[in-house]
Amino acid sequence: MPKFQTTLLFDLDGTLIDSTPAILEGFHYAFAHLGAAEPSDEAIKRLIGYPLEVMFERLGVTRDVQNFVLAYKQRYAQIFLDQTVLLSGAFEAVRTASEFANLGVVTTKTSKFSKILLRHLGIAKFFSTIVGREDVKNPKPSAEPILKALENLGICGATASQSPHAARGKTHDAT
Repeated sequence: MPKFQTTLLFDLDGTLIDSTPAILEGFHYAFAHLGAAEPSDEAIKRLIGYPLEVMFERLGVTRDVQNFVLAYKQRYAQIFLDQTVLLSGAFEAVRTASEFANLGVVTTKTSKFSKILLRHLGIAKFFSTIVGREDVKNPKPSAEPILKALENLGICGATASQSPHAARGKTHDAT
């Protein structure tokens, strides 16, 4: 049973955190490690928020996408805590929201990395659920992760909507 009637689900990148330096380094490492031409930082930045497989495909990887994903994750695991920061005002916003709403995170990052990161940044305690890429069959922009988060919070059969993503103005609705 949820504690509050109101529930807020947050994205991570561009909403609560800036992990752009870690993401860029992870991508550059993967391309260099596998001997492929590296994309520009701007090309990578335009795709932040999509699942890694989609990002690599849109950056021109046509074969062995999973090898690129694994190389990325290998490097990212080494640097993500040092190269990720909370966005200005995020801590205060989450702390205040936790006083009147059930809070969750829905992200295309893995929940494994997300939980570690949120603990490191000192805000994990505010969230009752964290749904990452590996927790669902169909990641964002599908509604499945939102529905999974609501289910985890004990909110079944609810109607939900996600506010526009800060970086792309996309919305996701789930009913």
